[in-house]
Amino acid sequence: GEQQASDRRRVLQGRTHDLGRVDDAGGDQVLELAGRTLEVAMLVGAPMLLSILVVGVLIGLVQAATQINEMTLSFIPKLIALAFALMITGHWMLRILVDFSRDLIASAPMLVV
Repeated sequence: GEQQASDRRRVLQGRTHDLGRVDDAGGDQVLELAGRTLEVAMLVGAPMLLSILVVGVLIGLVQAATQINEMTLSFIPKLIALAFALMITGHWMLRILVDFSRDLIASAPMLVV
């Protein structure tokens, strides 16, 4: 009882002087994690965004050539392209997200100081 309380006080006292600064190793881990998070977000979002972009440009070219200026005309083809992109790349995107989540959860004990 008394020994554990003094150990806890000693640990807390040892940590209180470090509260104002970030440990360099911890900062590197945070930056690495942030970079990996952005990489995963771009990988997962790219197939959907690129498919919608291509369809939008093509519809825009057709609208410009035919002088049809209907804003709602491009919605359905973009929706179909999005569904098609998800059908083709959905399993890959899910695998990327699951692997990232698994790695993040496995490395959580090392991230906590």
